[in-house]
Amino acid sequence: MSIKNRQYRNQTQLHEWLTKQTLPFLSNMATARGLIWRQEHTIHNGMRPDAVGFCSLQIQYEKMLYKRRVDWKNASDYIFIFETKVSYSDFKNSFNGNGEWKEKPYANFHFLVVPKDFSKAYDLSNLPDYWGILEPKVSALQIIKPPEFISIERLFFLEAAYTILFKWARTLYEIKNTEFE
Repeated sequence: MSIKNRQYRNQTQLHEWLTKQTLPFLSNMATARGLIWRQEHTIHNGMRPDAVGFCSLQIQYEKMLYKRRVDWKNASDYIFIFETKVSYSDFKNSFNGNGEWKEKPYANFHFLVVPKDFSKAYDLSNLPDYWGILEPKVSALQIIKPPEFISIERLFFLEAAYTILFKWARTLYEIKNTEFE
């Protein structure tokens, strides 16, 4: 069954639900400085992930995500990219080893969002190393594989953030008027 609205055509209800769960997932980790999140947002380099978020992280989450990172004292704002895949064929089409868009880093953190036990049932070895994996557990998304931190230039971050700021008011209105299932 597809979601019938003008923005998210051809997505199943499961795809839509998993993508929307990235907002509470990221909200839980963000600082009081705030969070900007948008679904199906095209950033300035032409990428259109299923969801994108800009925020700073609470210390405990910053330490958790930086296990392998040496210098994190100067970082404070991050771009999170979420790609939702509900079928193995969709995953294979996106991560097929040819180095296209989704196989080149363009955010600080990249997450693949998949249904429960998807990572156990399918071979995800084509997923680049810097991508983390999120799966639903009970009532929230859980990190199955943590992502590797990708350092991006500040100018790239600011250009990406600029593209989302003027669209945030509309997204916030839509979120407030939509119940999370």
